[in-house]
Amino acid sequence: MNKQPFQQLLIFLLLFSASFSISRGAIITVDNNSNSGGQFTNLQTAVNSAQPNDTIHVIGSNTNYGSVTVPIPLTIIGAGYNPPNQFGLASTLSSVLLGGSGGVTASGTRLMGLNITSSVSGGSGANTVNNVIIERCDIWSISMLTTFCSNWVVQNNLLNYISISNNSNVIIRNNIIENTISTSNQPNVLITNNVFTSTTQTGSIFSNVSNAVISNNIFYFSRSPQGCSLSTFNNNITFNTSNNTLPYGNNSGTGNLVNVNPVFNNAPNGGYGPANDYRLQATSPGVNAGTDNTDIGIYGSINPFPIGGLAPFLTSAPPAVPQIIELDILNSNVAQGDSLQIHIRARKQN
Repeated sequence: MNKQPFQQLLIFLLLFSASFSISRGAIITVDNNSNSGGQFTNLQTAVNSAQPNDTIHVIGSNTNYGSVTVPIPLTIIGAGYNPPNQFGLASTLSSVLLGGSGGVTASGTRLMGLNITSSVSGGSGANTVNNVIIERCDIWSISMLTTFCSNWVVQNNLLNYISISNNSNVIIRNNIIENTISTSNQPNVLITNNVFTSTTQTGSIFSNVSNAVISNNIFYFSRSPQGCSLSTFNNNITFNTSNNTLPYGNNSGTGNLVNVNPVFNNAPNGGYGPANDYRLQATSPGVNAGTDNTDIGIYGSINPFPIGGLAPFLTSAPPAVPQIIELDILNSNVAQGDSLQIHIRARKQN
């Protein structure tokens, strides 16, 4: 008996039950595995068939779903970028373009639980793409392509690069960031509760950033937190960067801990590792030391980084929907009319 269709059917049913709390639209499933049980096997075809505010579930697969253009507001949910379940299949895309061309808008789009190997780009030309949430994804880069974007929230992700392109009302919070944030001059940009860490200490984390509020972050074995002007640095920790001083130049701020070990549970080297534990030990100077009296770093504030599971899945942030983590069909053979015996273990995700 082929177990795969039964696995996919049960995954779909569980995801369906969770999705109504996320979107009022229809639920669409995309699965490019062999013996697919999804409504679609091609993600772009599913997007083209969707209506505004629909939810698309992208089933984990060994095959990349490719690049997709999203011209309308949709919620797109994957299985996670490193799912700690029996199947271990991520929902991998090459890139996502929000807005497309011709004046269409993807304002209101939400992306969650995806492994995006290239970029998420917002808008092109004069297209407006507002009110976007990108969370619990592994993304190489995020680019807001025009100055017609606003109200973007980027949270609980693994990231390399972010280009804000001088857009307004941008929140970058509780992410693990390995490279740079660039091109921002608006006073309502908040960069908070992130961990910056990289395998190189050459260069600066920020490039052409001004007027931002930068608080409760940890700069750990990373590029230096240089590259800002007229910005406010409050209650950050620097340790073993190429230049630890905060604030500097014409920036301002208070409560920063300069070249002080944050005392993580387990983060021996610079650069992200899935088994690294960026929670603070009880002796850490960052415990309850943030501007809101919660921990400095990704586990502080109102949106702490989700625990994906036991090591090496600590920072494998799962999508915020229930997921099957184990499924076994107990019958070796099922005759027509007999019962199918199934054992399922599932986990509620916060």
